[in-house]
Amino acid sequence: MAILITGGSGFLGENLKISLEQEQIEYFAPSSNVMNITDEISIKNYLSGKKIEVVIHLAANSDHKSQECLETNVIGTFNLVNSCKNEQVKHFIFSSTNNVYDYHCKGIFNEIDKLSNMNHYGVSKIMGEYTIRELYHDLTYSILRFSDIYGNGQTQGNLMKNFISNVINDLPINIYGSGVRTRDYLYIDDAVNSIIFALKNKLHGIFNISTGVGTNILELAKTVNLVFNKKEQYNYINIAHEDKTCVILDNNKLTKVGFKPKFTVQAGLEEMRRRM
Repeated sequence: MAILITGGSGFLGENLKISLEQEQIEYFAPSSNVMNITDEISIKNYLSGKKIEVVIHLAANSDHKSQECLETNVIGTFNLVNSCKNEQVKHFIFSSTNNVYDYHCKGIFNEIDKLSNMNHYGVSKIMGEYTIRELYHDLTYSILRFSDIYGNGQTQGNLMKNFISNVINDLPINIYGSGVRTRDYLYIDDAVNSIIFALKNKLHGIFNISTGVGTNILELAKTVNLVFNKKEQYNYINIAHEDKTCVILDNNKLTKVGFKPKFTVQAGLEEMRRRM
């Protein structure tokens, strides 16, 4: 099976490549210098003759204020999907996000819930999803909406890293407001394994990839202290407009087809500590 990965040098991509190698699954993971997804000719030239059967599209830009976010997430995804359709690639796996949901609607989201038109990054991912559903409707696609991924080596998403750094260095954890902002935290191994599950089982449709459990900021801080066996120290900071949103992804659809994440937040943090 010939597999193409975009975004292979990112946090999720690097970990996915390690797992594929461990399972002796071969893949291509060209850099953007070799295959630029914003240039359809570049994609066509790279795909030519390789007989790619599966594409795992992880390349994205999360800076919603930049033009590159639009170019990569919307134009790039369209170019890639269109090229894969022309090359008769059988399975397209797309890394989407919990940012597609309307945070102000409710707290627990399933795959048919209302989508957001406020978060620019989320909107760019929604457009990517729409492109896949339209162009790949007669082939197999897996749209995976990931909750907040964390793990060793992460460069984006500083919350978990900052908490761990402060605790290790015996510094208090800063809690902005009351610490009620709630997210569904997904350990990197579970994120990677969900992609491999989608690959092996030719998963078709849209799926939330999550633990289905919410953890607020204060609970997360307490868990970090517990895992690293440190005394709790908090520095509460008053802010005018506290983020009190709750975003938990219902993973029942994925569970019903046979995949369930293994790591709770505490178990994921314990594994992070073991790998340090």
